[in-house]
Amino acid sequence: MKEYAIGIDLGGTKILTALVDRQGRIYERILLSTPIEQGAEYIMDIMAESVEELQHRYCCSPGQIKGVGVACPGPLDYVHGVVYGSPNLQWDDVHICAGMQSRLDFPVYIDKDTNMAAQGELSFGQAGDCKNFVYITVSTGIGGSLVLNGEVFHGYFGGAGEIGHMVADPHGPLCRCGQRGCLEAMASGTAIARKAQALIVQGRGQGIAVCAKGKITAREVGMAARQGDIEAADILDDTLEVLASSLSSLIHLLHPQRIILGGGVALGLADLWLPALQERVYQQVFPMHRRGLCIEMTGLGNDIGVLGAAAYVFEQLCSGGMYR
Repeated sequence: MKEYAIGIDLGGTKILTALVDRQGRIYERILLSTPIEQGAEYIMDIMAESVEELQHRYCCSPGQIKGVGVACPGPLDYVHGVVYGSPNLQWDDVHICAGMQSRLDFPVYIDKDTNMAAQGELSFGQAGDCKNFVYITVSTGIGGSLVLNGEVFHGYFGGAGEIGHMVADPHGPLCRCGQRGCLEAMASGTAIARKAQALIVQGRGQGIAVCAKGKITAREVGMAARQGDIEAADILDDTLEVLASSLSSLIHLLHPQRIILGGGVALGLADLWLPALQERVYQQVFPMHRRGLCIEMTGLGNDIGVLGAAAYVFEQLCSGGMYR
């Protein structure tokens, strides 16, 4: 009998739910917008409905679905399944694992979204033979996961890898977490859009405005840069400089074999960012840390979260882990 897991990638703007087999093949997807304003209980309701919809669409018997994995923005306590002070979801002290378990008849597992993505790389991506790597997502925000000696490193009780909240400039812009100069506030998609909008308010940035035709995001800044717009290119270059500096610090601290980048902004700007990022980081790190270092984009695309969440379910089954 074919075995499946259901992976849920819960984000601040979208919820992707997918039916996945042990080989990482995705059979069905459901994509919804995240109704942040409706609150945690409503969001858990629609996630549970998506799980049930996938089961019915593919006519899975209850025994075929081995569990549900939820990739959730942190900070969170993965042991007890509790989200604490998440700036992306605007949740605090939300018992998401217990809430989902009460709505479903399957085992439910939870971890931070970037940790789930790292598990996806270990199970289905290009990092399967790599024991030490850092996964970083650059999207609306910035997050990360540390894989050390072949395992996701959680820290004390799950808070490790909050790379987006390393302070890049103590006098920098205010971050959604309440601190100033976090990497997320300076190099995320939100930061890129903010810089572009500030130019337009000043009567500049017309090349970006033409590409935007409305709401400005990192995507429109990238479009303008590809068309030769100098102001757009400068925004991306400034952002890249901050990101490269932070990555160099991580490399000196952890000495990973690989840095793997994902997230909508990183993937969307890969042609503009990756060669320059590689060059700058290689220039900034010690020769010893540069040797064998690979900086690359994930090959799993925007499915990395659901793939990782499904892989986590299968991993727990193989290891005899208990769901919460």
